[in-house]
Amino acid sequence: LLGVAQWRQDLRLRERLLEEAREELARSEARYRNFFENHHAMMWVVDPATGTILEANPAAAAFYGYLQEELAGMPVGNINTSPPDRIREALDAAVSGSVRTFRTRHRLADGRIRDMEVFSGPVPWEGREVLFSILHDVTDSLLATAERDRLASAVEQTADSILITDPLGVLLYVNPAFCALSGYSREEA
Repeated sequence: LLGVAQWRQDLRLRERLLEEAREELARSEARYRNFFENHHAMMWVVDPATGTILEANPAAAAFYGYLQEELAGMPVGNINTSPPDRIREALDAAVSGSVRTFRTRHRLADGRIRDMEVFSGPVPWEGREVLFSILHDVTDSLLATAERDRLASAVEQTADSILITDPLGVLLYVNPAFCALSGYSREEA
């Protein structure tokens, strides 16, 4: 009789531990689902074998101008403007881990093209390996860099003498025209 009572007590303990494990698993799933669903960064999961978007978060849907349900099942090639062979190479490189960051151009639902930086790597998902990607729109940054480079080139090439000082009057920059006019090298100035 004691053996049966101990067995029942052990069974209840195992059932309680199993229920606690299930509850912790559900809490963990909810935490990570919350990260994906509520983060402001654009994220998606891609099947590397087919190049199909399996899941996208609301931030990605809002940015691209599609419903989440439309993005799920859409081939990456419908968004990525690269030729199919380049997309395939990028997917393979992400799966192998040889490349984790990509610069590419994406087409939004309204037809606009945006320069994107994609951070992508393999993760296990439902018994297979998929690519988890975080996407950043770098269009404005690239335009600002190009504008800065044009201005820097103009300053370097102008025949007018240009110098920049700090608030105390210490020279921080001089252009070639200043050097030619003053006779000082950049290092001396």
